[in-house]
Amino acid sequence: MTFEEALVAEFNSIPEISGNIFPVFAVESTEGPFMTYCSDDVNYLINLNGPSDGVDGVYALDVLHPSYKELQVLFKLVKNKIISFLGRSIGENGPHIQFLEIKNAKDIYEHELEFNRKNFYIHVKYKEV
Repeated sequence: MTFEEALVAEFNSIPEISGNIFPVFAVESTEGPFMTYCSDDVNYLINLNGPSDGVDGVYALDVLHPSYKELQVLFKLVKNKIISFLGRSIGENGPHIQFLEIKNAKDIYEHELEFNRKNFYIHVKYKEV
């Protein structure tokens, strides 16, 4: 299971967004709440012995909800799920998370969509499987 597959599997365990998690952008006319993700800066580690199975990656995540108040509640659920990744394999036989950081969380209002957005990044180091 790849990191992104494992990420989706983990977030699907949150009932409020289960089935509404999309790579890069949401399907048009998706009703909220929903979540998007994409890789931002992924580095495959190589040492003197050659390529390793270690990955150092930054992923951009967005949580969207029509209600600002409910967005904050949902972000807390997502944040707590992310924090639970540290020190374990995520998804079903997915990568083992060795380092985790949540960065640059900010609130945005999307006028065209009429959704509130929480945009943030996660920096993770993990072993590929």
